[in-house]
This record gives sequence, C-alpha cells and structure tokens, in this order.
Amino acid sequence: MAKLKCLQKSTTSVKTLYPQGYINVVSNMILVEDKFYEFLDADPDERPALLQAAAGKDTNNNDVIEHERADGVSEIIDNNNCKVLAQKDVKRKGNKRSVVTVPLPDKRPTDVTYLNQYTTIIHDMVQAGNQADANKFMFGLMLLTRCR
Repeated sequence: MAKLKCLQKSTTSVKTLYPQGYINVVSNMILVEDKFYEFLDADPDERPALLQAAAGKDTNNNDVIEHERADGVSEIIDNNNCKVLAQKDVKRKGNKRSVVTVPLPDKRPTDVTYLNQYTTIIHDMVQAGNQADANKFMFGLMLLTRCR
C-alpha cells in the first residue's frame, strides 16, 4: 500500500512538506458533505484527481500530492498512475469479531525521528493559536500519509 504526501517544489526543485495541502484535503473534501460522498462513491481510478483538486496548488501553482514508486522516485499522482482505494470504517454487530487493517511501513523503522517534521508543524500551529489547522493537518496526515 502506497502512502501519499503533500509536497511543495521550490524554485530550486527541492521538495518540502506542504502542510496546507493536507489541511485543504480535510477542509475541501472531508468536511464538505457532498465532496466527501463524491470521493467515497467515485471509482478508485478517478479519486487521484479528486484528491489533487481538494489539496489545491502550491505557491508555484503545482499539484502537491505525490506517491513514491517502487524505484524510489516520487511523482505527482493522477488518474493514470494511481488508484485510490477508500472504505468507511465498519463497526461489527453483536458478538462478531472485528476486522482491523493496520498499515505498516515497507521497512521496519529503527526509530521514529522521521516524524519530527510533522510534530514540529503541529506544535508550531498550536503555539500560534491555530488549533483548528493543526487538527486538520493531523487528520490529513493520518488519512494520506499514515506517518510513514
């Protein structure tokens, strides 16, 4: 299972995390009822374009959601190179066993310092009094990147 990241390309082609992309996905798709159901009901082959539209463009007018290919190269997702599967959480009825899918990284991490970039962003947003955007960023991060 691939992970998705919101990245911004600078004028020097260096890519950095783009928190606003995560916030936009939550604000423009998850929290808007008709957009939420449009995404949920869409064909998996059509969802990449819906995600890109929700995420918006970076400051250089580039799409921001990328995935990493098996060869290690990151590329912008679109309907031709990515299929996005989505399903709502299901609560089991009665005494039936629940089924939980826990996505794991392809390689076992030896530490979790790679999460510093995310926790720093959340910390800075909260310190600036922007709890709402911190929550949206965290939700978008859990939804798309799953901290891997």
